Amino acid sequence: MLQAKKLLSLLLLLSMLLSLFAACTPNNNEDESTDTETETETETETETETEPVPEDVKIVDAGAAEFTVVYPFDYDNLSFVAKDYAEQIAQEIRRLTQATVKQKDDYVPKNETHDASAPEILVGLTSYAETSELLGTVGYGDYAIGFVGKKLVVTASTTTALSVATTKVLEILNEGYSKGENSISLPGDLYVTETVVPMLNKLPKYEAGNSFSLTDAGDGSYVLAVGKVDLEAHNAYLELIKATFTLKEEHNILNDDNQYALYTNGTEAVTAIHTTYNNASRIIIEPIASNGYYTYENKSGAGSNAPLLIQVGLNPAGSETQNGMCYVVRLSNGKFMIWDGGHDDTAYKEGQNCQRLMNVLKGYAPNPSNIRIACWLITHPHTDHIGVLQYFCNNLSKFPGVTVENILLNLPSDIQAMQDTSSDGLEVKMNKYRDVIKKLTDKGTTVLHKSHPGQVYEFADAKLEILYSHDMRAEKPLKESNNLSIVSKLTIAGQTILFNGDTHTRSNEVMINMYGKDLKVDFYQAPHHGYGPNDTRYPLNAAPKYTLIPIGPDDADGVKKNAWMTYLFSNSKIYNALFNTTVFLLPFDGQESSLRVVANAKIQ
Repeated sequence: MLQAKKLLSLLLLLSMLLSLFAACTPNNNEDESTDTETETETETETETETEPVPEDVKIVDAGAAEFTVVYPFDYDNLSFVAKDYAEQIAQEIRRLTQATVKQKDDYVPKNETHDASAPEILVGLTSYAETSELLGTVGYGDYAIGFVGKKLVVTASTTTALSVATTKVLEILNEGYSKGENSISLPGDLYVTETVVPMLNKLPKYEAGNSFSLTDAGDGSYVLAVGKVDLEAHNAYLELIKATFTLKEEHNILNDDNQYALYTNGTEAVTAIHTTYNNASRIIIEPIASNGYYTYENKSGAGSNAPLLIQVGLNPAGSETQNGMCYVVRLSNGKFMIWDGGHDDTAYKEGQNCQRLMNVLKGYAPNPSNIRIACWLITHPHTDHIGVLQYFCNNLSKFPGVTVENILLNLPSDIQAMQDTSSDGLEVKMNKYRDVIKKLTDKGTTVLHKSHPGQVYEFADAKLEILYSHDMRAEKPLKESNNLSIVSKLTIAGQTILFNGDTHTRSNEVMINMYGKDLKVDFYQAPHHGYGPNDTRYPLNAAPKYTLIPIGPDDADGVKKNAWMTYLFSNSKIYNALFNTTVFLLPFDGQESSLRVVANAKIQ
């Protein structure tokens, strides 16, 4: 206690001495305060100077372009669309400054590396490390613009986002343009990013090092195709998917070389496919609302009607050669399944193609005044395949007793359709078909489905499996719209039928590699009316007992000479559509007693 009092006295004495010293000091506190602040500011400035200040980067200096514009070399990939965006950027630089802007692809010869010190504008998914580095900073639904070393990188995982990024770059170039100096300067620390497709950011990213593409596949659907992924790595990725999505179903597609799984989160669905032959993973993400498959409930069960397979001859006016494809299956419960239907009935009197199909349905329906179509599948959107549905949708009032429960198809995106070299303006036609079909779905009795491999339906006692859609080549340029064809397998009455639409060699190759001899079926619809081109191994693997050819009379024998038809003519029984309606009683034993052929009047 005493020691504490002594310490307190000492502190008071010290305080008095300090006060006295302060009173005796000249009144220059203001100067001292100013000096102190100046010293502090000087110290702060010195610290700031130690940090490098990003310098502006001259894209164009006094009318001379300092940067070369670079785009991806891979012309067999949809990334070549980036070349168009690269050209837009180069053109804008030319417009602003009249500078000569060099452009090139990113190809680097073997045993060489790209010049990291060269000033370049990298557009899209180039092979350069700088692109990968910047792309790694954003999600699949974003774009990124920024400097990495000497490169100005403009990149995105999708052409959808890259298009937006290109527009943004054009704005940035204009902001950096100095008319007086005829130059374009951009901040060295430039970094701009934006989310363009929020749904895609719900997908976890694959590890760097995997080659990938992310394609807008139409109707809100995107396909992430990743190479060099074995099944173990694919399953590891699915574990990441499960963090935000719930498994709905999983199974093999025909054999254990092809794995399928479906996940949902209430608003989006993820279809995951792994193919062993090329160690590839395909992840399809889309809104649940745009695909009826995700809410469809299978309703199996046999009925009292004999199952039938019907090949309907539909021919265009004045033609003895071509024949629109149309197949009908009557289920045991009396409902129908339809594959395609053509031609475009706007060219004929009173929609004769559509009326012929309706007459077939009436002739074999348990109740002709109440026709129920459980499933109408359009293999691809050519008029000799979609024409009847198009007419039907445009003239619903003419068919009051007909109900279509489900439509299955898979139309491409505009960006895919624009790559079709066989049909100008395909994207306009696709959107026209979308609008036409909407007239039917708006009634509320029809559900629209976007078909993907692995989907399985049960209609009465029939099982429908989707084996192929353009999703399996989504990253490739379309080139030929027959490559859009959906391939499906129907199992009914103990027999199998393979519907190929107009599938071509490229899609044949995919299915041969995926399924091999597991493609074997009883009935085989000859792809593209027998015209091809097709891979000769495709019918060999299918090894059918019966071949169905949707073709007119004049070309019925002509297709024999085609290499891809040789096996079929030698090893199966041929049934040409001609101008007939051919009815097979299922199960079909090849006997005339199980077959009915009715000649059709020619359509005028």
